[in-house]
Amino acid sequence: MEKIIVVLRHGRTPANDEDVCTGYEDLSLTAEGRDEIKIISPQFSGIRFGRIYTSTIRRTLESSEIIQNVLNISHVPRVSNEALNDRKCGPFSNM
Repeated sequence: MEKIIVVLRHGRTPANDEDVCTGYEDLSLTAEGRDEIKIISPQFSGIRFGRIYTSTIRRTLESSEIIQNVLNISHVPRVSNEALNDRKCGPFSNM
């Protein structure tokens, strides 16, 4: 069986609206960000997911949960790992 890796960025956050770098800051998705993920999710309906990997940051967890719900694949294991988290922006955070 062919293996496929799908890489998807999380949906929109309040920081995107403010055009600032947040890096490691743990932000939730905005309503628009949740809608973005709901809209894109069906494009992955033909893929048989064996596992979903996310960072431990809230916006990625929310995005993956929406995808799992839209595609009805809540049974697929989700693995969250800090190694996948965004970089810390240090003094550039929120700029």
